[in-house]
Amino acid sequence: GVTREESSRRATGAGGIQVKKAVSRALALGVLATVIVATLSPLIADFLKLASARSVVILSLYLAPAVVAAVIQGVLMGRVRFMPVSVGILAGGVSGRLVLGILFVSMGFGVEGALAAVVIGQLVSLFIVCAPLWSEIFSSFGEGNRVPLRNTVLPMMSLTGYWVLTSGDTILARHFLGPSSAGFYASANTASRVTLLLSSTIGVIAFPKFSEYHAVGTPARKLASGSIAVAGVLGIPPAVVMAFFPKYIVSVMFGSAYLSAAAPVRILGFEGAGLGIIGLLVYFELARSSMGSLICWIGAVFEFTGILLFHATTVDIAVVMLSTIAITLFAMLVTVRRSLRKVTRSVTEIPCE
Repeated sequence: GVTREESSRRATGAGGIQVKKAVSRALALGVLATVIVATLSPLIADFLKLASARSVVILSLYLAPAVVAAVIQGVLMGRVRFMPVSVGILAGGVSGRLVLGILFVSMGFGVEGALAAVVIGQLVSLFIVCAPLWSEIFSSFGEGNRVPLRNTVLPMMSLTGYWVLTSGDTILARHFLGPSSAGFYASANTASRVTLLLSSTIGVIAFPKFSEYHAVGTPARKLASGSIAVAGVLGIPPAVVMAFFPKYIVSVMFGSAYLSAAAPVRILGFEGAGLGIIGLLVYFELARSSMGSLICWIGAVFEFTGILLFHATTVDIAVVMLSTIAITLFAMLVTVRRSLRKVTRSVTEIPCE
């Protein structure tokens, strides 16, 4: 919602959004989410079969900086300033998930150390993306236009649905599988996210243009078609490599002790590529404020139902996820195609005077 408002307003010559107000709202929402998750931590820990609720409390600290960072990233993308966003995401991921994660785990802090590293990495990312907007964030005058609350509801619901679709399998695997099998599935899921990372970047880059065109007309149609093609080219070839060389990829990323994760990696690589294209289509639908952006919630229902019925092995869950992503992607492609054809038809049917 922030990216759409910022991009469309600047395209028409209007002033940008009020950054300070948007950040204040995001911070309040993030703190509220942190309090809710921390309060429910005993129940969440029991569902995930964690030894202590402290792990959930640590993870809850991730929410506030993540929500604020999302708003700042939206402003920067609306201004077509991708460098701070890219550096922030890369630095936060490398410092949190890799460097500090490996360090804390090797020091014997276990899962809690890994979660703490993720929180620190998110704080690093937040600091980097905030740097170009310090003056606007801390301005005492609060210049700019406010983002109407109603314009944030659909993006929030849509992106939450996408997050549930993306993360639900790992959560359910932790619940249904034994500790070792759940760990292998989580490792396979992490490895497969390479294909998601590559293909999902196209949606982030294209969204400001989608918003500028309001996702209608010939330019939007060409941009959508080209973006889908590029996302497929970036995501599918790595998935094919994972399908043919899963043991090599797992051993390089996690070591030979995790070779049991190779079987689901063969499948989840294609799942990640499909998720990247779905993310692109969600952004496209959000650019025209369409309810089609909520299709991920339908996919999430298929995901949870399928895993509830078929969860005996890591491969079973991976197959359910790939099937779910295929159904969701097909539904979104049909929705986008119909919307573009409808707009084109309505334009060509306008009588000439």
